[in-house]
Amino acid sequence: MVQYGIISYHTLTGRQTVVLAREVEYKGELFKAGTYEVPVDGRYFSDLDRLHPL
Repeated sequence: MVQYGIISYHTLTGRQTVVLAREVEYKGELFKAGTYEVPVDGRYFSDLDRLHPL
């Protein structure tokens, strides 16, 4: 049970590295190719915008 709590904590409070191979435009905002660090901010998988490039 403790392991589950540790995994959950790090999954929900961590940061994910996203690598864009090319420029992407999303809702009028341009994301240049490169590496981005994206905070999870306590969101579960179902709470994330799956169309957003980051």
